Amino acid sequence: MALKIPTTQELKDLFLTNYENSLNQSVPLIPRAFLRVCAAIDALLGTSLFRFAAERVLQNLALTATDEDLDRIGENYGVYRRPANAANLEIEADADPSAYLPSTVDWVGDANNERYKADASVSEAGGVVTLDITARTTGPAGNLEVSDTLTIGTQTPGISTVGTVTAVNELGVEKESDESYRRRILTEIRTVGGGGNSADYRTWAEQTTGVENAFPYAGKPRQYTVTGSDIFFSSADNSINSTTTDFTDAEFAVGHAVNVQGSASNDGIYAINSVAANKMTLAATIANEGAGPTVVCDNESLPGDRTVFVEAVSSIDPDGIAPPALLASVRDNINTNPDTGRTRPPLGETDETLFVESIERTTFYFEVRDLVVDPAIQTQVESDIETALDEYAREMRPFITGLDFESDKNNTITDLTVSSVVQDIIEPVGGSAGTVGFGLVVGIFIPSYVLKQGEMAKSGGVIFV
Repeated sequence: MALKIPTTQELKDLFLTNYENSLNQSVPLIPRAFLRVCAAIDALLGTSLFRFAAERVLQNLALTATDEDLDRIGENYGVYRRPANAANLEIEADADPSAYLPSTVDWVGDANNERYKADASVSEAGGVVTLDITARTTGPAGNLEVSDTLTIGTQTPGISTVGTVTAVNELGVEKESDESYRRRILTEIRTVGGGGNSADYRTWAEQTTGVENAFPYAGKPRQYTVTGSDIFFSSADNSINSTTTDFTDAEFAVGHAVNVQGSASNDGIYAINSVAANKMTLAATIANEGAGPTVVCDNESLPGDRTVFVEAVSSIDPDGIAPPALLASVRDNINTNPDTGRTRPPLGETDETLFVESIERTTFYFEVRDLVVDPAIQTQVESDIETALDEYAREMRPFITGLDFESDKNNTITDLTVSSVVQDIIEPVGGSAGTVGFGLVVGIFIPSYVLKQGEMAKSGGVIFV
């Protein structure tokens, strides 16, 4: 039963009755009667205590706790809030022979006007100085991209005044929000990790600063396919060959498995020993076969292949697209425990079979026909509908069977739920609409769409007809 906090008047009446019963006399009706004043003061204090107790109850639950109280719950389960992080960049500047750049010299980003301090003093080598610098303030404001420039803060003999970003070592991000942290705590409470299962891979990835969500799957991120009638086979070196196809473009690699279909005598799955532009050698004996039939070569998943799709926090990218520096950090965090330096994955799972990729954000277009509202508020209502539909689309996320909870399943966009979102906006203002639909192409409706692996959604806009 939910706690009902009594009103101040209810408590005042209760305390006044208690006073009368204890003293065995009635209290005068005048407002400033002594016991009536005491009852009013007690009621105000009582209401505050009730509210404090109710707030304390909420702060003891991972579902409702906030700020420091949520931190304590997370720490109880070994889940720690990701702190704010300052951007760390590698930069390069031209330098005269034997020039020396002390660590006390700051740099200023030309694109963001942020100040950076050098991690260490450096000397000229090969006509340049190469150094790592860290933003003096935490958060995304200090982020720069490769090829961005910085200006030296203090002129130094023999050192160019301009430096160029050559690598992004770490991204600057804000402190993890309550909602993101809460979700990780609930995942730790509700799931059973161990043995390098999917729960472990999600936990390891989401511990990385800058990650909003991680979606781990077994297998490769996608099936790479090569199809052609110019593919032929050689028994001399057990190779698959093509006169036009570049197998490296199709992302075949040593250790992968290729599934051959459509050949006369070489159909099957083979391990790849080497890959060149027009040739793959296999770890198996194959028969000579000339080109002619249409042959399909698929890059098959092998046991141990794992893929983790990463969504970046919105301060890094509004669509959650993870940049290479963040993907590299996730890979490092999955492979090695940063606190102990020990390898995390179980025996047999290696970095060669780990694929870390960014999520993709698919654009959906919405259409609302025959919208009828008060003309004085129509512009605001249309804006509210656009905002609500984009929020609805962005809340969708892939569902991983065996890891995610059925009650949290939210991976299917339907015309019914889209209509419900619109209805929630127009109903309170007495409005109405005819047809409400959505699709991947403007004007072409589809009844439903299920998000695929590593796929998330956003609105491409709303058309009002």
